[in-house]
This record gives sequence, C-alpha cells and structure tokens, in this order.
Amino acid sequence: MYKVRIKDLPEGIEIRPFMEKDFEIIKRLRKIDVREITRDIPEEEREASAEAALRLNVLESHETWAFVKDGVIEGLCGFSYTEECEYMHPMLLITDNFFTMWSTRQMLVHVTDILKYICSFNKPLINLVAEENKTVIRWLSFLGFTFEDYFDDLEVDGYIYKFFYLKAGGKFKCVEQ
Repeated sequence: MYKVRIKDLPEGIEIRPFMEKDFEIIKRLRKIDVREITRDIPEEEREASAEAALRLNVLESHETWAFVKDGVIEGLCGFSYTEECEYMHPMLLITDNFFTMWSTRQMLVHVTDILKYICSFNKPLINLVAEENKTVIRWLSFLGFTFEDYFDDLEVDGYIYKFFYLKAGGKFKCVEQ
C-alpha cells in the first residue's frame, strides 16, 4: 500500500497517506463535495451523516492521499477497486483553498506519480460528479476523462450527476507514460 511517495514539494505543502486526524476536513469541504459523497443518503439525514459517508469513502478506497498546506488538510484523493471488479472509482474531495494552495503547474508536477500509479492498474476509471461542480469537471477534462453520453446522467433530489470515465489503458493527457 502507498507505493507512491511525493518528494520535493513547494514549501509548506505535503502529500501523504490520509490519517485519522484528516477526517476534520469534513467541516471545511465544499458543500458540493459533501453532497456528492452523501448522494445516496436521504436528504434530511445528509448533514448528520456526512462524516460517516466520508469515512466509508476512505475505508473503501484502496489508497487515499491527503493534500496538506501548512499543516491544514485542503483535499484528499483516492481510488477504490477490488480484484473482481472490472473498473475503479477515483475520488477528489476539496476545500475552497485547494486550487489556490499551489499553481496548476506545481500540482501537475507533484501528482504525476499518483496518476501514473492509478493508470498502472490498467482498469477503466469511472465515477459521478455533480453537474454544477464545474471546477472539478474542468480538472477531470484537463486530465483526459471523458464526459460523453456513454452513460445516462443520474438525477438525485433534483441535482444532476454526470458520469465520467477513462478507458482501461487510457492515458492522462498531462502524464508521460
């Protein structure tokens, strides 16, 4: 587990395995991210169930990394899969500060090893993202994920969720394989 180690990060930034203390991020996650992880929970129970939903997402993940700036967690990413499963589920949950804690170039330089590692499993990557989560949709598109009408969109409580995917053997646009 955690075969990827990120080195030479900008001052004050750390990418490391997610730890128990990192669950405090639930208080600072963007509302859209909380809604995405609680999508399958009845609307009236979502706020009370947000931390449990986050814990379940992390527990089901093969690996989860924390993005930390000056000792404060600003985001997490990971992926889940099983040997029997024919695809993997990537996840990215962030605070409002995530994209301002470093430049896009710095982020790409330092997450490349994670992206290569995820691709090394040679399984399709698939998940859902809320249609109004424009920041993450732009990021996923930039990385090379597809939002074509391969799957129907999903509607939950009046919100639209878009399927995104990267085919097995696919390459992230920003990563030299």
